[in-house]
Amino acid sequence: MSIDYSKYNIRELEDILDNIDGEKFPDRKRDAEIALSELLKHSTTLDDKPGVGKRLMGMVLSIVLAIFCVYILFVAVVDQQILMRRDFISYSRWPVTFWLLVVFWSVCLLVSISWGRKLYRSGNVK
Repeated sequence: MSIDYSKYNIRELEDILDNIDGEKFPDRKRDAEIALSELLKHSTTLDDKPGVGKRLMGMVLSIVLAIFCVYILFVAVVDQQILMRRDFISYSRWPVTFWLLVVFWSVCLLVSISWGRKLYRSGNVK
């Protein structure tokens, strides 16, 4: 008796593969693995892909980091000072340190944007 694994979704197939006895039922395990690989190959929705929660959390964190970096850079440009711990680093007192911090926060902004793009593209969103 053969089981039609094409009617199962990704989570169900993963659960089957985790719990099936491969020595006792090698044909069923092979059929489930084939069905899962076919389903993953043709799936385009984020809900069916493994690791969606981690990818979504990473995207949210990259957006939050980008917003924070933009805020820091905006305040630096408008006020010409950056808050570091309990003291402000101002352009007039420490110009080199000020510009190093501006470069640092600019790099953080670029990294957060590229990280978010990478995570977004890994979801195969159309």
